[in-house]
Formats: sequence, structure tokens, C-alpha cells
Amino acid sequence: MSWRGPAFSTLLIGIVYWFVRPVLVEQVGPQVYIAGLIVVSVVIGVGTASWLARRSLYACGPCNHTFAVSTSRHLIGQNWFGRLRTRCPSCEQTSLCSPMPSVNPSSGDPAGP
Repeated sequence: MSWRGPAFSTLLIGIVYWFVRPVLVEQVGPQVYIAGLIVVSVVIGVGTASWLARRSLYACGPCNHTFAVSTSRHLIGQNWFGRLRTRCPSCEQTSLCSPMPSVNPSSGDPAGP
């Protein structure tokens, strides 16, 4: 589930690098081009973190508590192949938490126990 955001970001950056870079560097100069890439990367990263924070609930490994994560917490936490290393609000342990979809795609109802 959460591999799509980074994969999409990498694909966009690759397309910009190979196809648009020669034209942009020639038109605006290398400094403006690099600054633009940094801005686009930050915007895509924050947008991806926001999307993942809204779409997912996380289950704590040790206590199995299900909780939501804010965008800022998602940016600060370490992401490991779809799992988020963060502190559980219930048991206060930092562990790799597995994602669970917060919305059932077939009915639009919130998923939950």
C-alpha cells in the first residue's frame, strides 16, 4: 500500500530528469533547476505523507492497538517497506507498526474491529 507514493515520486523525478532537464537547464539555468527540484520533491513528499496519514490506520506490534498517525508524525517516523516505526499511543513503545486501510474500498465504510 504505502510503496506507491515513493514509487510514484521516483517515477516523476526520473521523467523530469531525463526528458525535461535539458530544456529547463538551458532556459532557466542550473541553480534555478536544482531549487525547483528541491521544492517539487518537498511538495511531493509532504503530499504523500499527508495522503498516507489520511488513508491508513496503524496497528502496534506489541499491543495490537490500532491508531491514526498525523502528517507530521508520518514525516518524522521511519518508513520501512510500508511499515512505520513510531511510538504507540497506548503502550508507549516505539516499534514497527503495520498499516491497515482506514476505509473499506468496496463500501466506503470505515474499517475497524
